[in-house]
Amino acid sequence: MRVFSGTPLKVAALALVATTSLSLTACDGGSKADDSHTSSAAADPLSKKGKVDKARFIKEVKTSMATVKTYRMETSLDGSMNGQKMNMKATTDYDGTDSSKPKAHMVTTTPESSGTLEQVIIDDQTYTKQGSKWQKTPSQTKSKKNDPGDMAVGFTQGIDNLTYVGKESRGHRYDAPVPASSGASSSIGQKKTTGKVTYWLDDAKRFKGIKMSMPSGQGGDMAVDATFSKYNEKVEMPKVA
Repeated sequence: MRVFSGTPLKVAALALVATTSLSLTACDGGSKADDSHTSSAAADPLSKKGKVDKARFIKEVKTSMATVKTYRMETSLDGSMNGQKMNMKATTDYDGTDSSKPKAHMVTTTPESSGTLEQVIIDDQTYTKQGSKWQKTPSQTKSKKNDPGDMAVGFTQGIDNLTYVGKESRGHRYDAPVPASSGASSSIGQKKTTGKVTYWLDDAKRFKGIKMSMPSGQGGDMAVDATFSKYNEKVEMPKVA
């Protein structure tokens, strides 16, 4: 797998997109809070508008995401790197019901080249669809890279000054600036910049959406929008062997 430089959050975003996915479609988990949640939320430090404890946020999101066995993530990426435009849409279905052999099914499309890549990863084995058949191909990653708990840590490292904005249609919104990497601001005359990340959580503190915009660190920028849905619902995986 290609190695990217930059903040931990940026590396997580780029590496995940490069090997799996990140979308602009709406998530189905946005139920309105009931009265019991409203009363409990009043005592929740993470539900008070303004700056919140970053460490507490990461811990509670990781704990909630660690209970997830299956999910769907739809992603879009737009940007540029080294003078080349990037445009990608992807869908990942993850099934970690069998923790010894987690599975991930990924379909990635690149509109500019009209190309589609479909892969299934079972633990450390990768299968790529070629025509109507599945072929075992060299593994670039493990399906455990899509583990919900680990993913929560990857997507929250490197954030700064986390702020709770309030509840929106997409979920509970948290904003944070992302410090620019040294590589993104080392050119003479280039003003140091930061990126931005927005998280939306459901009432159980699971991801509903993540939106990032930041310098790519290689002379460009990128915008990633991910939507999460189908938590703990049955996942259909293609038969590859």
